Amino acid sequence: MAPKRSRSPKGLNWIWVNDHYLKNAVWEESQIKLGQTDCQVLLLPEIPYMDADAAEKVAQLADSGAKVITYGQVPLRARGYHMAQEKDAIVQEAMKAVTIRTAQLDPKELRNLIEGIYVEQSISFDDSYSFLRRHG
Repeated sequence: MAPKRSRSPKGLNWIWVNDHYLKNAVWEESQIKLGQTDCQVLLLPEIPYMDADAAEKVAQLADSGAKVITYGQVPLRARGYHMAQEKDAIVQEAMKAVTIRTAQLDPKELRNLIEGIYVEQSISFDDSYSFLRRHG
């Protein structure tokens, strides 16, 4: 599924991305490239868990010069139970590197920045699936 685009009345365009897009992101020409989308900033919200590979990618992007902004507590645990201690350690090490190299945003500052942002609530698929019910 492609990243979801949203718009802010303050002129900001942003997208939600999942682990797949994040793990495949590259830092090129002063932009974070996420598939067909180029981004200037990666905002990492307060989340308790993160895929270990995605956490390492965020640290790699920050180390390469990408602008990464965290707000609230960074994730300290990996998802799932398989090799949980090892993956938790990977996430913690990656997030330690991220917080050293990145800006941290106060939650009030973030609220002011994104106030009024429109978040599209629909889900779209790249193909037709017979098992989905469609409305309208």
